[in-house]
Amino acid sequence: MLSNTLTAQRVTWLLSGQLADDQPVRNVRVGASRFTVGRKPEASLCIPSPTVSREHAELTVVDRGLLLRDLGSTNGTSVNGVRITEPCTVRHGDLIQFGQIVFRVVQQRAESGPQTIQDDSCDRALAMIQFDQLMTQRADAPQDGFSERAARGRFPFREFRDRRKSRSPVRRCGGGHRPLSQ
Repeated sequence: MLSNTLTAQRVTWLLSGQLADDQPVRNVRVGASRFTVGRKPEASLCIPSPTVSREHAELTVVDRGLLLRDLGSTNGTSVNGVRITEPCTVRHGDLIQFGQIVFRVVQQRAESGPQTIQDDSCDRALAMIQFDQLMTQRADAPQDGFSERAARGRFPFREFRDRRKSRSPVRRCGGGHRPLSQ
């Protein structure tokens, strides 16, 4: 007798990105429990950047993705270039920005083989192209290249602090991220 049962596929979620320009691209596994991001050494992903709050954001594995929640960080959390103000679900290929540090969400299934260095380079290039496109499409992006330098971490912290003090409050954007399904 033939069985009609489906075998469950094991899914692993990763955040792929650099902690600093001079460091290699890292793949950090997001576990099933509460995964925290921040400057605190106890965080699941500790990012030593002055633009990342001590307790910046948290990720939780849900049915079809990762639930991302900003924890009241100073510089905010963005998904695909849009700052989030409420929890939202992120999926494979989405770009998450904590302060000025950018990571790509990667979903790996148990059947997939190991990636090669060339694949990692292609993924990083694609992520940066997508991020650059998002930044140039935004109508309120500064014309002096500040956002691009900020996204790549190539500016002094003092310039960021002074620029932040002079900016108006961030508008809440309706599109771009997927709100949590009820």
